[in-house]
Amino acid sequence: MLRKFALWFICFGLSFLAESLGLAKQGKAFLVIYLGVAGLIIALWILICLSAGDDLGEWIGFTVIAAIVYGIVIAISLFATWGATKLFSVDYYVAFQIMTFGQCLCSSNRKDD
Repeated sequence: MLRKFALWFICFGLSFLAESLGLAKQGKAFLVIYLGVAGLIIALWILICLSAGDDLGEWIGFTVIAAIVYGIVIAISLFATWGATKLFSVDYYVAFQIMTFGQCLCSSNRKDD
């Protein structure tokens, strides 16, 4: 859970930096940075698992399934954000930031070290 918070706050801080440099509005910058980091995590995960030596077949199957599930979670977040903007009068980018912060509060069964 702490890693999720750290990643979220890094993306949040970088979005304010992008806004101060005049690259984009803060909300749009957060969306792009967050999705870019998510894509980078998926790509690194696949590369690490592809370089796994002997158990290559098992790792490829696990990696593809994990990447698909992670992509589905991101797609659901984007769709749920769109739904929230239709139900409530709120900006899409603000709703996305709130939803991703809320996802940081959801813990998994494994412990962070």
